[in-house]
Amino acid sequence: ENDAKILVERYLATLPVHPVNLKVVNSSPIYAKGCKNMTFKSKTATTPRTVISVLYSGDMKYSAENYIKLSVLRYVLSDRYLNSIREEKGGAYYVSVADQVFVKPQNRVSLRVDFETDPKLSYDLLALVQSEIDKIVKEGPEQRSVNDAVLFMKKKFGEAESKKAFNEARFTSMLFEGVDLYDG
Repeated sequence: ENDAKILVERYLATLPVHPVNLKVVNSSPIYAKGCKNMTFKSKTATTPRTVISVLYSGDMKYSAENYIKLSVLRYVLSDRYLNSIREEKGGAYYVSVADQVFVKPQNRVSLRVDFETDPKLSYDLLALVQSEIDKIVKEGPEQRSVNDAVLFMKKKFGEAESKKAFNEARFTSMLFEGVDLYDG
């Protein structure tokens, strides 16, 4: 214990006393435009598989309303991909749809669809991912899916309210972005 204490004190003594002023240049990612196709082959895999990740990104004002809309979209797409890719095509066990919002230095959003599949199905399923997005852009989501998303979100919100992480996320958003994503 004494040896550790001496080492810690020596380390702390070497740290600068005056704060260093660092300037954040860009804290949100910059994504390449267009379609990128990368192929990797594993020398140890016994079953061939393709990992598909599709990333959409764009501008989005950071607000509680937009945050909820994005959450509903994520739920609706998860439901659609579960039906189309997993159930109808038998192309994947699981399809993940994730979103992320960046506030600084500019309001940005990303939405990512990930799954693993048989290489023979990859191009068909990749086209299916895009066609589901196109369908929502053209026709909007089905009302049943939106209602299911809202019910699910209300249930999860009720469960999360009492948890420490919920309050930490809420206060972090209020302090750093000036928006209470959970009010109303």
